[in-house]
Amino acid sequence: ISSNTNITMNPVYQQIQNKLTQLQLERDSLVQRYTPEDRLVKDKEKEIEELRKKLETVKQTTVGSENISLNDVHRRILNELLGARVQLKALNEKKAALTNQVESYSTAAADKKRKKRTLIITRRRPKKREFPMPWTSASSATPIYWRRRVFPCREQVGALCCF
Repeated sequence: ISSNTNITMNPVYQQIQNKLTQLQLERDSLVQRYTPEDRLVKDKEKEIEELRKKLETVKQTTVGSENISLNDVHRRILNELLGARVQLKALNEKKAALTNQVESYSTAAADKKRKKRTLIITRRRPKKREFPMPWTSASSATPIYWRRRVFPCREQVGALCCF
């Protein structure tokens, strides 16, 4: 931070100083005409003394103006810092958007993988045959040997009969 202070002479102090100078000149001219013990000279000296006391109470200088400003380097660094903060915020928002997009793509990919697996499993299952098999009857898709009852024959021991 740099500061610039403009100090000026106090106008009241200058007026008193000018008045004091004027009174001293008048006293000197009176001393040339009169003796130092004369009443006019003593009155002038009294006025001069009063002005000197008054002059001591008034400040000689005053602050006319004071400018406080940031150093150029400091200002540049602050601007760069603010710019970096804005970029960081933008990048964080972009990161959040891209993360959401990656999550949606991951979900879609997992969904497609699950559907593909289901399709592969479905393709591996044998299809139901629509044409009659040799061991089935024309009226039914159930195999003939399942409809027959098989039980031991009474006539032959160890033989099976089918009805």
